[in-house]
Amino acid sequence: AGCGLPIAEKLTAARTRQARARLREWPDLKSWQAAFTTIRGSPFLLGKNDRGWRADIDFLLQAKSFAKLVEGSYGTD
Repeated sequence: AGCGLPIAEKLTAARTRQARARLREWPDLKSWQAAFTTIRGSPFLLGKNDRGWRADIDFLLQAKSFAKLVEGSYGTD
């Protein structure tokens, strides 16, 4: 079931590079599950903020963002 986030339509070369880099840094499934759980549980990342901004694939694949997601740095409800 989706949570209303934008769907990535194209896996670009840049996205592929970033995904491979994140997989090298965080190879375990538990980290990826934690990242997605954080997104799903964070109203801010789901667009409930003053700009209506929502997390997307590019946000997820950024090194700094991914680390924060895994570490639970974004508030969840």
